[in-house]
Amino acid sequence: MAWSSTPPTFSRSAWRRNRKRPGWDQLLECARRREFRHIIAYHPDRLMRQPRDLEELLQVSDEQEIVLHGEANRRNLSDPNDRFILRIEVAHTCRSSDDTSRRLKSALAERAETGMPLSGKRRFGYEPDGMTIREDEAEIVREVFDRYLKGQSPVAIALVLHKRGIRTVYGKEWTQGTVRALLDSRHVADIRMHQGEEVGAGKWPAIIDAGTWAEVRARREYRSAIHQTNLELRRFYLLRGLVMCKRCGTLMSGPRSGRCPRTCARARAVTTRRSASAASPP
Repeated sequence: MAWSSTPPTFSRSAWRRNRKRPGWDQLLECARRREFRHIIAYHPDRLMRQPRDLEELLQVSDEQEIVLHGEANRRNLSDPNDRFILRIEVAHTCRSSDDTSRRLKSALAERAETGMPLSGKRRFGYEPDGMTIREDEAEIVREVFDRYLKGQSPVAIALVLHKRGIRTVYGKEWTQGTVRALLDSRHVADIRMHQGEEVGAGKWPAIIDAGTWAEVRARREYRSAIHQTNLELRRFYLLRGLVMCKRCGTLMSGPRSGRCPRTCARARAVTTRRSASAASPP
């Protein structure tokens, strides 16, 4: 078998229905261009676990007469008997994947009902098990909540943490986004979440008490509503990014004052310099 291009690789699972598989798409595209006539896979169920994928491959093979080679079998995709067997194998594999998904979802729901933390990435303030508090980080969590209640913005809090050299769980600098994520975290308040809904208290110790967390949530919602109102009241300019200055060729924009309908950046800069010169003492 000779390839005229780099063979596609499959680094993503074949059983997820909604997941894009660039390697699979590349394989089909190469097959349409007649760059090969043989496919080697450990087993067909490692290559495709959805009947839709098999039908796409069979449609391409109708013109190219592609042969699929596995560890213990060889399937000619143009042969009706081999196509029949492949459809049975892929359907069985799809059913097996669905059963695995069902068992996994059931286990996650049971874990949530018992109040155990969700496994995965480590949360700031806790050890990898999600149950044990990491005291040095817990102090930072309490400080972030305290600063926010005292009126500091997420941007200002992130700047303070950056100046002190404090990093996130992944070793990156704090940003307003990561500060907001920490303020919105239910885990630090011992609240168990499952599929976006609160299911009760967890079995791990809380870093932030329920009263403080509820106050932060109320303030976050209030500030979010104010911000949304400001966005709705902001004037909308229909030709934004389209109108250009006749003199200098730069894009025009609407001023906040509303005195002049449109100005360009250079005109505003000249006006600012003239105002500063007029205001300066002789």
